Amino acid sequence: MEKKSWTSLNVSTGEPKPPVARPGSLCPPRRRIPNALAAVMLSLGVVACCAAEAAPSGEQRSVNAGRNPISTSQPFSTSAVTEFDRPWALAFLPDSRLLVTERRGRLFLVTQDGRKSDVGGLPNVAATLQNGLLDVAVSPHFATDRLIYFTYSEPAPGSLALARARLDEAGSTPRLTGLQVIWRQSPNANGSFWGGVITFYPEGQHVFLAVRDSSRLSTYSSGAQDPDRDLGKVLRLNLDGSTPRDNSTPGSGTRAQVWTLGHRTAYGLAFAPDGKLWLGEMGPEGGGELNLLEPGANYG
Repeated sequence: MEKKSWTSLNVSTGEPKPPVARPGSLCPPRRRIPNALAAVMLSLGVVACCAAEAAPSGEQRSVNAGRNPISTSQPFSTSAVTEFDRPWALAFLPDSRLLVTERRGRLFLVTQDGRKSDVGGLPNVAATLQNGLLDVAVSPHFATDRLIYFTYSEPAPGSLALARARLDEAGSTPRLTGLQVIWRQSPNANGSFWGGVITFYPEGQHVFLAVRDSSRLSTYSSGAQDPDRDLGKVLRLNLDGSTPRDNSTPGSGTRAQVWTLGHRTAYGLAFAPDGKLWLGEMGPEGGGELNLLEPGANYG
């Protein structure tokens, strides 16, 4: 396989992570990144992963704050619009309304002024720990197909599922119709947290799915370094859940769906305006990462 280099930033320190030597690693050690880019990514990582702002004097601060000084200022303003019970993810429709998931299994259609409608037609979910109804994303062709994609933990067999359905607003209340599970984790090997973050390739023909590694509550060992298991991976799929022929890892089954491997708990996955794909990983005790994903790369 062609050698690749990539960027991985520890959000605790703002420094590129040192090389990691692991058996079966697909790529060489990580390259260093310009200080200006590190500063930008550090600020993004702190906003996303650190709750140290405005910590009372003497209170223990988050390890993920690193050397960043505590500040009460924020780079954005906030105002309450409406309330939710354990909200997990949101996505904007083309008309600026929002879809918001509640982890216990509810989906809401919300206007900019806070009016919300309960969306019907959702499957049952297993809402425990950080599992339940998870991410939601709007099809890149929503204007014509009305599809939304979402991830959830199934009550049985208890695995992560990626589904899609049409948002039907013809009746008095919105509901999902034609629901299809287009990808399902097999076997269930996480134990507690699934991640399940979704994003679409800018060209609108592929969907990316981040699946976390097995947790300490799982009876399975870590699968992040096993290319034949979906744990600790970012997968690239066709919009119908099938496997693209031009993925970064040759083979069949899960191996053929892998875009990158060696991940922990991914809760942020997005393409930047320049077309680069970024992944935010949550990790306690200074283990948070912000990674620039390169096809076939291994992030440890």
